[in-house]
Amino acid sequence: MAEHNGGLRLLIVRMSSLGDVVHALPAITDAAQAHPLLRVDWLVEESFAEIPRWHHAVDRVIPVKLRHWRKHPIEALTSSIRKAAWHILKTTRYDAIVDVQGLLKSAWLTSKAQGPKHGYDWSSAREPLASMFYNQRHTVAKGSHAITRVRELLSKALQYPVPAGPLNFGLTVPTPTHNPVAPISDAPYLIFFHGTTWVTKEWPVDFWRQLIAIAGQAGRVVYLPWGNPREQARAHALAHGFSHAVVLPALKLSALAYLIQQGQGVVTVDTGLGHIAGALNVPVVSLYGATDPQLTGIQGRYQHTLASNFSCAPCKKKQCHWNQAVPPCYEVLTPKRVWAQLERLWITQAQEAHV
Repeated sequence: MAEHNGGLRLLIVRMSSLGDVVHALPAITDAAQAHPLLRVDWLVEESFAEIPRWHHAVDRVIPVKLRHWRKHPIEALTSSIRKAAWHILKTTRYDAIVDVQGLLKSAWLTSKAQGPKHGYDWSSAREPLASMFYNQRHTVAKGSHAITRVRELLSKALQYPVPAGPLNFGLTVPTPTHNPVAPISDAPYLIFFHGTTWVTKEWPVDFWRQLIAIAGQAGRVVYLPWGNPREQARAHALAHGFSHAVVLPALKLSALAYLIQQGQGVVTVDTGLGHIAGALNVPVVSLYGATDPQLTGIQGRYQHTLASNFSCAPCKKKQCHWNQAVPPCYEVLTPKRVWAQLERLWITQAQEAHV
């Protein structure tokens, strides 16, 4: 693809979810390396708009509230965010528009932008009808990880080879004007992401408390974030009786990302915040029982996935038919095993730091 004096103007359409937005970042890094004058606009759900802004190649973030507007169509007609997004899409001429989401909703928004429209072909898109909205359709294997699929799609749209080597998410998290959390000691801290959308993705409370106890014996502080009242209640239950466990206040995504970056490590269930930790090259142990890490799992330089080998895992179901305190798919993912893996990641990180 020819590059003019002002550089290539690219629009990326990847609206949600949090983990999926993170999955698109390495492809932007690839494209920026192939086209040094690349300027990227990114169409994204407003709740995740902070993340694209952390990438050096992203020039402008175009937030939308499609989830909200579908439930409140009258409000959508008068929304200032909607009007601003529509104005940009109608008045900006792009050299390429790439829908890396491959859904009907993202394809419909792609069709509103001005310029050649790229996306997955019928056999590659998550929703095949989405391919009808594109001028140029590309074949990308469905069996690959989401990061690999997006990298391949963007490389075909902008005509460059996918570079070899480790993933580069290209993130620079802004430093807050003040520490978002007052430290309780000088000890290094860990962050445990215990909250997630499905009950079948939740690691047992007793396992979390055992891991908190192990962390305390090893001289670490544990931070427990939360995103809703149910998660907040569980965070307090997890921290109860531990002087080294801290329930975090409600934090913006950028503040939480800063804490992740400054911490010594993360343990996470299958949740979007775990993807941010992986992208920031923090040591991360991710726990998968009911869900499958092969296609959308957390990736990162110091990330390690512990996935269940139970007979029905991954069931990919929101409800478990086993009626016992510890779901069978998590029985083998013990706190001692998780801690041992964290220690191995720290050794690897230290060895690479001295190379």
